[in-house]
Amino acid sequence: MYARILEEISTVDVKKGFGQLNKSSLIHETIESQEYYLERRTIRKFKDDKVFSKDDGYVIITAGVILNSLQLNEKYKARHLKNVVLN
Repeated sequence: MYARILEEISTVDVKKGFGQLNKSSLIHETIESQEYYLERRTIRKFKDDKVFSKDDGYVIITAGVILNSLQLNEKYKARHLKNVVLN
């Protein structure tokens, strides 16, 4: 498995360290396997401007907001930003 990690990975069980998420303007998502646990909490309005996905053996995560995501989707004829990253 090849991975390029741009964030810090904790060596402790981080699943127990997060509190409850109660704000409706936020999205809380997880991707996990026996080898990793990834969690994202982000503002709902930026959902289409970021990628947080597991697909065909790949985990794809972008850090930060991609400000020209609409233009990239149009240019590469993609329905989702994830497909732009894959191509």
